Amino acid sequence: MSKVIFDGAGFKAEKLAVMQFGGELVTDKRSQWRDIDAVIETKQGIKASVSVKDQLWSSERYKGIQIEVRLFNSRTGAVIEGCFLKCQADYYFWRVHTPEYGDTWAIVPTEKMKAFVKENQHTLKKWQTQPKTEAKNRSYGRKYDRACGYVITMEQLASIAYFKPVEVSIH
Repeated sequence: MSKVIFDGAGFKAEKLAVMQFGGELVTDKRSQWRDIDAVIETKQGIKASVSVKDQLWSSERYKGIQIEVRLFNSRTGAVIEGCFLKCQADYYFWRVHTPEYGDTWAIVPTEKMKAFVKENQHTLKKWQTQPKTEAKNRSYGRKYDRACGYVITMEQLASIAYFKPVEVSIH
């Protein structure tokens, strides 16, 4: 079995979220397959599941975030739902860049974000991984090497999310 390689940005964002908001990282496979990365207590004292995403660099460069809807195996033709459709977390914590705060959390209830995508899917810009990314994914041994989905602009994200500056750092 091939080793899967990650860039580490997502893991760092997960740690930052837990450091800033308390709670704990989730390590069981069942939760991870449901795209749940952490459990964080809300201000009301309710334990909420959270999916943490890091698009700090790309949101600054492209002024939006990418929602992964489908994954493809370009060698076999197999298709599965992407993490956005599989997500069963209560909230998304997107690490993004905003002109106001710089390094920022965009916090949005998952159901609100899914409703927004469903309502706007015909007008949202579509994206797909580039061939060089797919080749890199295959070299890492990833079964699903191609992804596609939608782009939500930072302006659109601001209409559904609460922005809070990232207030901790990992050295």
